Amino acid sequence: MTPAVPPASLVVSCDWGALSGPEDLLGDRERAHAALLHGPRRTEWVRTRLTAKLAVRRVSGESGGEILPDRHGAPCLVAGPASVTVSLAHTGSLAVCAVSRGDHAGTLGVDVEPFDPRNEILLPRLLGHDEEPHVVGGLSPGVRATVLVSCKEAAFKACRGASRSLRDHRLWRCPDGRLWVRPAVPGAPDLRMFLSYGAGLVTALCQSGPRTPAYLRVTPGEVLAELRPGAPVR
Repeated sequence: MTPAVPPASLVVSCDWGALSGPEDLLGDRERAHAALLHGPRRTEWVRTRLTAKLAVRRVSGESGGEILPDRHGAPCLVAGPASVTVSLAHTGSLAVCAVSRGDHAGTLGVDVEPFDPRNEILLPRLLGHDEEPHVVGGLSPGVRATVLVSCKEAAFKACRGASRSLRDHRLWRCPDGRLWVRPAVPGAPDLRMFLSYGAGLVTALCQSGPRTPAYLRVTPGEVLAELRPGAPVR
């Protein structure tokens, strides 16, 4: 049998529930950074890194590397598989990691948000001049606003410091229905936006290249089993 080719773009989600991720599965520098954090922030930081380590293994076919903040505070894979980019998000007990490799690496942002009708009051601060909220039409107002929030946050992460204002990253839709974002960088190519819905949440992925990402939902047990020393790389 021919082995399956790992996807070029992958989004992995894991609901950790009440579990805390074991810090012994982190690298030395990751553990040192986690030690600077406290309470729920530390728990969230460890969970998302462990989820990301599994995602990196699945998309690259390799293990190793550490995921540490870069100068903008964004997660960056250090000393790991070449040409791999990661982006992280979380809400409650859910950790989400997007990974891209090869030609898709370098520009990537993911965000996850629970549906909240109160996001509607954010629209004036989210939308740029002449940018219409119905660019994500077909949804109730509160859901639509949450989707816009998630898309803008994902674009912000993908563009890493290009603009501090979410409204500067402008969404537009092709006649064929594909959703794109125009970054707040003069001359920069447009980025593709992908949306996934489930369990009252929206996950937005912003990336270079039009290839549709693969989605994978895993359990904490699967994460821990795969990251244990000696576990085979899938």
